[in-house]
Amino acid sequence: MFTEAFLLRYHVSEEIYRGKPGRLTNVRNKLLQAAGRHIYKKGNVCMFEKLKSKFNKNEKYDKLIASMLVNEEYKALVDTETYTTLNYTALIGKEEDKPRFINMYVEYNMMIEDHAGDGKTACIDSIIASLALKNFKENLQFYIIDTDGNYGIYKDLPHTVAYAHTKEEVRDLLDKIIYELNLRYQQWQHFHNVKPERLGLSHIFFVLDDLDVIRDLDLTDAEMESVAKLLTVGHTFGIHCILGTKGNITDIVDDTMIKEYKIRILFSAKDEEESFALIKEGGAQHLTEGDDAMVLRIPKRTTRDDDEPEENFRLAPYKTPEDQTRHIIENWK
Repeated sequence: MFTEAFLLRYHVSEEIYRGKPGRLTNVRNKLLQAAGRHIYKKGNVCMFEKLKSKFNKNEKYDKLIASMLVNEEYKALVDTETYTTLNYTALIGKEEDKPRFINMYVEYNMMIEDHAGDGKTACIDSIIASLALKNFKENLQFYIIDTDGNYGIYKDLPHTVAYAHTKEEVRDLLDKIIYELNLRYQQWQHFHNVKPERLGLSHIFFVLDDLDVIRDLDLTDAEMESVAKLLTVGHTFGIHCILGTKGNITDIVDDTMIKEYKIRILFSAKDEEESFALIKEGGAQHLTEGDDAMVLRIPKRTTRDDDEPEENFRLAPYKTPEDQTRHIIENWK
């Protein structure tokens, strides 16, 4: 069934866009991938016709995005070529009143530490909203662990496959996403290391608002091993991790985490040791609550070469306006 969906996607691609070289944008590819996913899950080829019809109605996808931008302040930030032309580009905040974006497809994972203030909450909220705004639920999904209840509004977002607030819900969510990870690993082996999107699989964003939650679950060694696999190599199978912490990161961050989490944001740090642990530089301990942050990342790169230069910069947190968030959710529902 996978092979059939894979071939059908490209057959219909040629059928629709014959004679239009260069017009197969990321958005169009995304729709085709969504169709392949539905065919695989439901065994229903007719679903492709339904999605193709949906595409034809919204051929100018930029107009569809524009119709969802109801908040003028938010529109001024995201209505840029950098944001609209790449599927997995997310808004993480503002740098000197200008929007700062990251491409989660390239960077894979990110870690956000906030010992005090609401910088982490605003940053994660902005990432979820900006990713959901321009992606179909068939090709992007969220698994959200929200012990503080900061992202409850996204429970109603169609892209949200699982949302956990209580300890029992967290365990259930971890079971689901680890099952998905193992399933994708088997498929990855069977199809000889083919990337998830080539198989019509959606990209998953696993949001964990506080790493300490994992410690409180009293997981077995086998369960901890599965969680560690998820956090470090899940991106290989299309599962990207957005991890938040509230301090005590010096015993979490090691060379493996540094390698896999190129984007590391501090909205505040308890001390200089913690500042160095995450960004390899002092100074983050002096940041005021929620006013700015220091970010370590590798800009505009095409490889994961550890020898490439890294960049530090100041970032002001930005939380998506509530009216904009609700409009995005209602639109996709």
